[in-house]
Amino acid sequence: MRKHVPLWIPAISLLIGLVLLYFAGGNYLDTRAWLSESRTAQGTVIDYGVEERHDSDYGYRTYFFPRIRFIDHHGEEIVFESSLGSTSRPYAIGDAVDIRYNADNSFDASVDSFLELWIWVLAIGSFGFVFFGIGALLIVHALLTG
Repeated sequence: MRKHVPLWIPAISLLIGLVLLYFAGGNYLDTRAWLSESRTAQGTVIDYGVEERHDSDYGYRTYFFPRIRFIDHHGEEIVFESSLGSTSRPYAIGDAVDIRYNADNSFDASVDSFLELWIWVLAIGSFGFVFFGIGALLIVHALLTG
């Protein structure tokens, strides 16, 4: 005889999934709005911010965050550090990169790449779909098997 999963477990999974999907949807809309109002420019990688982080599998790891300089639409030189870092240096110093920035606040800038712009939507949405899917499947299974 098989044990049945209590219905509150898939219900919580379903609820967590819905909350995560809600936040992913909000982040998607915010990113779309930011993109529609942002300006584009060509930037230059001038340096890297370095951060040490502890990783349970590898101990301490070094992450590099590109620092980029560009000229905004007012002719002002702006320097910002990318929010997306990695364990390698994806650009050489002096490399040109496409960037986007907020016309009202030029320091609100980002590298114009799919991953940098959409990472949070993808991450939160993926977890949301997994939790929602597991909860929905368990509820359907419980209803079908009585």
